[in-house]
This record gives sequence, structure tokens and C-alpha cells, in this order.
Amino acid sequence: MRSVTLALVLVGVGCAPIQKPFVLGPPSSALDGKTFEVTLKSGKSQHQDKLIFGIGQFQCVSSADDNFTPAAYSTERMGTSTTFQSQTRSATDGTYNWSGTVSRDRIEGTREWIDKQGKVTRYSFSGQIVSSQSQLATRP
Repeated sequence: MRSVTLALVLVGVGCAPIQKPFVLGPPSSALDGKTFEVTLKSGKSQHQDKLIFGIGQFQCVSSADDNFTPAAYSTERMGTSTTFQSQTRSATDGTYNWSGTVSRDRIEGTREWIDKQGKVTRYSFSGQIVSSQSQLATRP
């Protein structure tokens, strides 16, 4: 009986999806001053937005409108590209986990939204640089 139970447990473990944990590296300012216009897509839904890097902080313009505050970002240089990660939070709307790659004047990556109930919605984004002298959007 023990071997049957162990076999069932092992089969169950084998079926569980393995998710890579979201781990933010040390804070960076490598992308400071850059603003990108991007298209965010999830399923058939898409919208235009801006991603801003400044003063060691990262912000998505529409996210600021939804009470997501700017947050530190980390980077890693990989050849001619720079990868980045950031985690922005809202007291009312949950967490966004951002991961992306900047290559010359292009950006692409993913945003994972974890709402307050724990539901996860994944987005992809891509776009191009529109400014090398940006500032974070501020709320009055």
C-alpha cells in the first residue's frame, strides 16, 4: 500500500507545472533616461503604453494611472543587449512582474499581473525608444 501511495505522490509531482520564481537582482540605473513606446498584448486584447526608466526607477505610464508606483529595476548586460526586471505594486490592484530585453532602440518582454485575488494574467510587449532624456511620470 505504501508503494502505491508513493507512486501516486510521485506522479502528481511530475504533473505539477514548474514555475521559475521572480527574483529581482540588485538595483540598477543602466537604462535611466530611456522611454519606450510599446504595445502590450494579452490574448486578443492590446493597448499602447510607455515604459520609462529614470533615477534607478521603472514605471509604466498607464500603471501609474492605476496606482502602481515606480519601482527599482535590475539589469544584466548580455552582449549588445540589456535584460531588465522590475516589480511594481499597487495597494488596490496587486503586483506587476516585468521582464524584458533592450537591444539598441528596441524593447520586448513580458508583464505578469497578479491581482489581489491571486489571478495571473500574462502580457507580452514590444516597442521602440522614443526618448533618451526622460523622467518618471509623477502624480499630483
